[in-house]
Amino acid sequence: MNLLKLEFLLLRYVPSALADEAMNIGLLVWNENFAEVRFTTSWDRLLRFDPNADLEMLEAICRDIGLKMHSANWGQMVQKIEDSFSNIIQCSKRGHCLCADPVREVENLASIYFQDHPLDTSQRLGF
Repeated sequence: MNLLKLEFLLLRYVPSALADEAMNIGLLVWNENFAEVRFTTSWDRLLRFDPNADLEMLEAICRDIGLKMHSANWGQMVQKIEDSFSNIIQCSKRGHCLCADPVREVENLASIYFQDHPLDTSQRLGF
């Protein structure tokens, strides 16, 4: 089986740099022949995280990134995200993965990074 190497990074919503809290809202996945972006579909979850979030602004940012992803160089796209949006949207460090099917891998990564994974108290406390 021929495996493809993909790079990915997460886009994180950071309502306050002082609080050191973030929520994953976007996923960029690419290699030399493939590029895809996914955004969370759960704005309700984001509003529970930050009741004062400006959803119109966040949706506009997501649309802008989605429209430009195929026309821009990925390095330029990441640089624009890091330089723009007043640090409300931040990029994670780049990750890498190997896969046979990039489209399926994007869906897999999105399900991992965008889902609520509630932990029971014993897991949070390390018991």
